[in-house]
Amino acid sequence: MSKVIITEILESESIIAWKESPHGTTFTNPFVLKNLAYKVRWFAAKKGDETLCFWPICINDNNQVYLPDFSYYVGPFWTKIGWNIPNHRLLSRRLEVYESFLNKFENEFGSFTCSLPIGLTDVRAFDWWNYHNEKKPRVKIFPKFTAQISYPESSFKIEKLYREVRRQELKKIEKLDNFYICEDTEPKLIYDLYFSILTKQNLKISESTKNSIKQLYKLTNSEYGFLNVIKDKTNDELAYVALILRAKGISNLVLSLTNDIYRKTGMSVYGIHSTIKKSLNFGDLIFDFNGANSPKRSDDKHSYGAEEKLYFDITYNM
Repeated sequence: MSKVIITEILESESIIAWKESPHGTTFTNPFVLKNLAYKVRWFAAKKGDETLCFWPICINDNNQVYLPDFSYYVGPFWTKIGWNIPNHRLLSRRLEVYESFLNKFENEFGSFTCSLPIGLTDVRAFDWWNYHNEKKPRVKIFPKFTAQISYPESSFKIEKLYREVRRQELKKIEKLDNFYICEDTEPKLIYDLYFSILTKQNLKISESTKNSIKQLYKLTNSEYGFLNVIKDKTNDELAYVALILRAKGISNLVLSLTNDIYRKTGMSVYGIHSTIKKSLNFGDLIFDFNGANSPKRSDDKHSYGAEEKLYFDITYNM
């Protein structure tokens, strides 16, 4: 019988562990997550006096487990004590902790969904859940990729990493001198631009999306992120906007939106370039595009010199 006990904890108990954890991301920052999610319940795996791992569970307005809009890597993160152990104990420790969580969530919610942060690639505990019980469903594991750029220093000339065509597009739009960079925009303008782009792609938008953008905008106007807005000098029209969440030296590009009117000018390239430069000015040396899982979009992100990074989405339903 496992000696690991899963207990529900207060949000405040997770903050120190998140700061110290090698797997804590901006999306599991307790303050950020409670703004992105309708409701968050925090759970901890403890063995004796030691806390080994934390796991936030997000609950929507229908009282169902879900992952909030515009979130990534929302799942377990380990403490230093829980993670830094000898190799000969690693597998048994991970199995004991993850299985204890899964048992708790199966009994409490009947399901769970999470997105493992980069670096947690051992998914065997999830794959082996109900391995010998044909009456119960198995966990579904989906390999995903993002694209990340790592810079040696903040003064690094980032264009060196770009594909030649990107450098040419950048020079072309910079010569036009028709645009200016600021942080002046409103949530409604961002939502309208987002809505127009998805409508043209025949994609649906959930009713909660508008509020999610409002909350995301709030976070990017705080110490937890930043906005990058580009406007037309002639008419002050919004040409591009990026919303970035940041933590632990990593800038996460959560939304990058280009007004269709300016798409052929090379605005998308100028927007990404200026957003990366702003990220470096904040001192972040890793830029995460947050997702690279379709052929065209992935190639675009890698054209800025980004490297692929593997992570996993995991779901379970009784």
